[in-house]
Amino acid sequence: MTTTGTVTWFDLTKQFGFVALSNGYGDAFLHMAVLKEAGYVWLPRGTMVRVRIE
Repeated sequence: MTTTGTVTWFDLTKQFGFVALSNGYGDAFLHMAVLKEAGYVWLPRGTMVRVRIE
């Protein structure tokens, strides 16, 4: 499933955060490895993202 969401929290030290999903299914866990794979090293709170949930 693919949806959009907003970064609600990301901790560089812990290397993970959460995205509030716009489809109403709650929050999705976001790990640093996924960001690095997409070419990012950090996302500030409030950033809109496209999320693929597996």
